Amino acid sequence: MDIRAWLVIILVVMLYGCNNTNAPQNLSPLIDSISFEEVGDTIACRRGIEDAVKDYQAGELGLYFYGLPNPEFNTRVRLMIEEYGLKLKGGGDIVEPAGKCYNKVMYELIEQKYGKNAFERIDTKVDSLYKLGLGDRDVKFKGGDEGLMKYIYCSLADSLLKEDSEAPLVVISLVIDEQGEIEESEILVRRNIWKDEALYDEKVEQLVEKMPRWIPAFQNKAAIKQRYTVPIKFSRKSKKNNCG
Repeated sequence: MDIRAWLVIILVVMLYGCNNTNAPQNLSPLIDSISFEEVGDTIACRRGIEDAVKDYQAGELGLYFYGLPNPEFNTRVRLMIEEYGLKLKGGGDIVEPAGKCYNKVMYELIEQKYGKNAFERIDTKVDSLYKLGLGDRDVKFKGGDEGLMKYIYCSLADSLLKEDSEAPLVVISLVIDEQGEIEESEILVRRNIWKDEALYDEKVEQLVEKMPRWIPAFQNKAAIKQRYTVPIKFSRKSKKNNCG
């Protein structure tokens, strides 16, 4: 029996096999209009469809949000939830068959309720927020990563640097507040440092103290605190590459 036949059986049982006089519309035509052939895992797909029908019966619309987490992705997820009252079912950077089939049903139901351009409207709003500088963003050093590396390596004395294979490494964690100031700093990692540990610690502290103000992180139209990790490799090659 193919997946469509299974889904029709599921829908009949779930929508009409109970004494619920307020049961929602018959979803069989909707299911029949969707292509599931590429999903692969039929059992997982049926599970996703069952879950979508249950949520629909409960008066809820939801989605699994799949993609690489980044500020723009997070902005889109937040707007989808705020604009359409969606239930956040889960997601991540790996698409799962159950979630994919759940979404296939929910995409249709969301468009039925909010219009065929429901998803395009969200994309347009995300673009508008970023054009106004109000989209979510991570904390950023002025000049970006390139500017940060230039600041660090142009500040390092040659006497502290070694060949790449034996170069000391210090990794620091910074908490940048809502004004872009460094609120907290902590050394997380020290490698290839022995008797001169205090010397390298002191240099790192000086770098942090003299750092210019950062561009703060932004979330839901407001500046927020955010942690940022910075690796510093005390190598001649790194200085040459970043402070030419």
